[in-house]
Amino acid sequence: MPRRRVKVRIRGVRKEDQAFVLGYCRDTFDWGDYIDNVWNDWQSDGEFLVCEDRAPADSSPPRPVGICHVHMSPGQAWIEGIRVHPQHRRRGIATRLVREAEQMTLRPPPTTTTDDGLASAMIIDTKNESSLAMARRLEYEITSTWTYHKVSPRRPDAGARHKITELRDLDRAAYPHFVREWRWFETRRLGAGGVSSEGPAAATDTPRFVRSDGKALEGGGSSSQATVSVLAAGKYLGGSGRTLYATLYPGTDPAGIDEMITFLAGAAASESYVSVSVFTLGGLPPGCREWTRSPFEFYLTRKRLA
Repeated sequence: MPRRRVKVRIRGVRKEDQAFVLGYCRDTFDWGDYIDNVWNDWQSDGEFLVCEDRAPADSSPPRPVGICHVHMSPGQAWIEGIRVHPQHRRRGIATRLVREAEQMTLRPPPTTTTDDGLASAMIIDTKNESSLAMARRLEYEITSTWTYHKVSPRRPDAGARHKITELRDLDRAAYPHFVREWRWFETRRLGAGGVSSEGPAAATDTPRFVRSDGKALEGGGSSSQATVSVLAAGKYLGGSGRTLYATLYPGTDPAGIDEMITFLAGAAASESYVSVSVFTLGGLPPGCREWTRSPFEFYLTRKRLA
């Protein structure tokens, strides 16, 4: 039986779309979905798109069968939250949404454009073949592979002291990105910062750069032994509260990585964060003890727009 021709329109989301959309955004992942927790924020920023089916098979009114959100930042449009109703998949709706998101970033005023131009980016699960195929068709390139780890906040043992030092001279070529609220940003667009040494420190919305095993960076030591993290606080997408996001560039020393994770868990506990989301560039070196739960991998993809 041939598929009916889909007549769609891309528009901004409306409050009345919420019930229908959340009806097919309940079991997106094994644990559910986060769209219900971000709906109000996304709707208020004016960058929340809906693909409306203008010619449903029955006599019902037009329905929002696909959604997508765009987050604007200097030089980058971050595309996230692509969802399509199960009965409307494989009909080009996700492609239409991504293309509209790209065009939206190019419309005046070009507030996100910098001297380096403008690009769009998104992450895709390494096992999501259909989304990867769509990204290739739309000329997105895989730039790196990242692993997500969940770490539980935990206060360190009494008297524990960690060799965590402030990193003021950040090599932005070596550490090009940091993650906040599941969005990848370029560190080269930021000024240097850091947290105080020795033990947990307050985390803020401003990204801070820290390192463990500082001796490896001194006296001509190999920087490959250093474990570097970029800390940024953000909303907990799975519910109420806040999450400490850490972007970890692990070196080859398992002890340094364990040291950093202990520090991150303690920092989250001291500031009453509900969770720690750690993102590592690539995998972890052999010999690291199991300090995270449920790791899975994503590709960071990017496309130059202007």
